[in-house]
Amino acid sequence: MSAEPEVKRLGAIAPLVAPLPPLSDDEVFTPEQWSTFFALCEVFIPAVLPTDDASDKGVHPSNYEKMVQEIQRYVPTGVDRQAIEKYLAEPVTSLPGMKEALRRRFLNGPKADRDGLASILSALNTTLGSVLMTGSSTPIQQQSIGTRVIIIRKWSQSYLGLFRKLHNTFAMLSKVVYLYQSDMLFKIVGYPGTHADAKRKPTYEFKFMDFSPAEAATTVNTDVVIIGSGPGAATVTNRLAKAGLRCTVLEKGYHFNSDHFPMTHADAQTHLYENFGFVVSDDATTATAAGSSFGGGGTVNWLASLQPPFAVREDWDRDHGLTHATTGAYQESFDYVCDKMGAARSIDHNALSKIKHNYANEMLLEGARKLGMEAKIVPQNTGGEEHDCGHCHMGCPSCTKKGPANLWFPEAAEHGTKFIQGCWAEKILFADDSKTATGVLGVWTSPDRTITKKITIKANRVIVSSGSLQSPLLLRRSGLANHWIGKNFHQHPLLYIYAVMPQRIDPWQGGGILTTVVTALKHGTGDGYGPVIEICAGFPTHTGTSVPISNKAPDGGVAGMKVNWAKLGHTVTFLCMVRDKDSGEVYADKNDPKTAHVKYTVSRRDTEQIVDAQIAAAKIAYVMGAKEIDALHPDIHPFVRSEKASQEVNDEAFRHWLEDVKTKGALANAESLLFHSAHQFGTCKMSGKSDDGVVDGQGRVWGYKNLWVADSSVLPTATGVNPMISTMGNADWIARGIEEEWQES
Repeated sequence: MSAEPEVKRLGAIAPLVAPLPPLSDDEVFTPEQWSTFFALCEVFIPAVLPTDDASDKGVHPSNYEKMVQEIQRYVPTGVDRQAIEKYLAEPVTSLPGMKEALRRRFLNGPKADRDGLASILSALNTTLGSVLMTGSSTPIQQQSIGTRVIIIRKWSQSYLGLFRKLHNTFAMLSKVVYLYQSDMLFKIVGYPGTHADAKRKPTYEFKFMDFSPAEAATTVNTDVVIIGSGPGAATVTNRLAKAGLRCTVLEKGYHFNSDHFPMTHADAQTHLYENFGFVVSDDATTATAAGSSFGGGGTVNWLASLQPPFAVREDWDRDHGLTHATTGAYQESFDYVCDKMGAARSIDHNALSKIKHNYANEMLLEGARKLGMEAKIVPQNTGGEEHDCGHCHMGCPSCTKKGPANLWFPEAAEHGTKFIQGCWAEKILFADDSKTATGVLGVWTSPDRTITKKITIKANRVIVSSGSLQSPLLLRRSGLANHWIGKNFHQHPLLYIYAVMPQRIDPWQGGGILTTVVTALKHGTGDGYGPVIEICAGFPTHTGTSVPISNKAPDGGVAGMKVNWAKLGHTVTFLCMVRDKDSGEVYADKNDPKTAHVKYTVSRRDTEQIVDAQIAAAKIAYVMGAKEIDALHPDIHPFVRSEKASQEVNDEAFRHWLEDVKTKGALANAESLLFHSAHQFGTCKMSGKSDDGVVDGQGRVWGYKNLWVADSSVLPTATGVNPMISTMGNADWIARGIEEEWQES
């Protein structure tokens, strides 16, 4: 390995632009369909102007003045009234990049979803369709904005799932496009776009195989082919390469060096995430985020390095027949990956004390202490180095994060591992017996997207490490028929609590993103399924998407959302997250085998635990002096603290508000919400018996030779903690078994 690299500061060096892949000229919608689409988006983020025309649900001049004054309390120094008025007057439909951003999402998304939406847009332009969907024969784009607000509100509360899905779809698309594209929003919030004082170190120089020359061989011979490049893949590759096996890693995404980090939010969603960061469930109630680039989730995770709790491992032993799960030998793998990445152990108080917390994490720790709630410092995989870039989800410029691209793969490369980027694994190849894996058939695309070739990787061992969304799809299209493949899909669904503080805190800077966790509620259920509270990355593009349109506001809530966005520079966002008991399913799009669909609805019993966490988080916000506390539910007003309010959580007004959260929030009307999750598990379940899962206790696919799965998809349940260490430790356990088998052969 080379000497310590030179450290540079981002304040003087802007990240390189990462060009977006070229788009086809295919039409997404007709001009009339686009007109209808924009008319619906405008409902969520319209121009907010003062008007006396009550028939159009405009903002009365007196209310408009109150809005301006409210925003003035939160904007940074130097933002004048003219800027505030310009921000309020900016509709999402005025953004010059809106149509192109939407075209990119639709052209790269499932064709069936695009065609279905086009059919609905066309129906809204017919008399019958308009009557059935809006109650009026007048096409919706010809209706006043006030009438459209009423129609869309009814959709959100409809007993028909189609209308609720339409509401959630247009709400999400409108918010995401506006939050990523609006310079005025960033100015009002005071968000600079990047961390101007972050460190940058040079990236390891990988040598990716290039198949673009006409004479380039399209067959590769290797001992082991690893499909995927996330934390599981990196751990397996590192161990096997050091043991002396020739390894070849395939990744369908592309590598970006530290010169490109942190990317802009829009570019990161395109280059670093599956389906732009939002794999939305079929019923549009849950949005799942998954990494999809070289390094996978290890490139975009938030450094949290928590080992799987013993209670979870006991479940795996007792309920899934994994007798190794509670052994010391299994524990050695978790300790190994943590020690290698420099993630402090729970008893190393000196190392934990050196972790730099931002304001929000300090607030969570102190608020929990005041209430007597158990809380912990979260170890970070930074080799003991201080890490405060604050933009890990957009690519980490300091290379401090000891993940796949910065530690595990560079070491593997030094031991001869080869790497192929831009290679989609079409199917696993088998010998004539159809049960012995012999390699992979892949489709390679050059980084500039101009050349595509089919390549064959012949290997004695095939290891699938494509994650809980893609691994089951690969097994299915390779002909495997095990009924568990794609089933047992588990997540950590979550909702939020916003705490608006009196002072500006700039929640996107000052320390690590996620360095603390409240575990007090985790044991309350008695079975290890209680919720936890963590801190969310405090960027407008993250936190702003969950701000709802209030069902209580007289103007339809559309103006109030902009006021709430203006407060994000003062806002701490708590993640109220649960280890789910109930599961869903992942399956392939009928027209596009690369695209994963998700059947998943957060169950009532999981929602109950999330609401308990929301109430606890709200109490933490209250004792820490929050000015406003918001459960982000359209049926519940934010709690606004009076100047005479008690400092105790038994304050009467606050207790009444908490009761509303319990009785009128997610448990009463979850359909109006969009749950989020960034952790996926279980779709290639590990089991002690062949009829109870996809792989055995060593990761080998039941009934097959030379075929393993080693990623989060084999974990039989959600873990209740951030899954990186669980995935890597389990992958190391699998790799140790493969290594021992090879040495004995």
